[in-house]
Amino acid sequence: MTFTKTSQKFGQWADSRANTVFGLGFSSEQQLTKFAEKFQEVKEAARLARDRSQEKMETSSNHSQESGRETPCSTRTSSVNGTDEDKISHGIPGDAQLKMENDKLKIALAQR
Repeated sequence: MTFTKTSQKFGQWADSRANTVFGLGFSSEQQLTKFAEKFQEVKEAARLARDRSQEKMETSSNHSQESGRETPCSTRTSSVNGTDEDKISHGIPGDAQLKMENDKLKIALAQR
């Protein structure tokens, strides 16, 4: 997903996986800038959560290969001790993850 400033008060939010582009208009350049910053912040948080989730899955996979099976306790511990982003993104397919990111951005935009 990308956000591009297209003019002083307008931008577009593109989701290449969903083959969708949203045009966004703002009443001021400052609001556009705030949205762009929040968009990047949410996108980065989602990326970090996805990376952490993949690392946990790889670690669990390596552990299960060594011991012959994965202990259910290790999965439960990661979900209890993880952040909200970890809990949300763990085990969610890419399309569902993108939809969640889109919804977060829509909420952020609606609050402005």
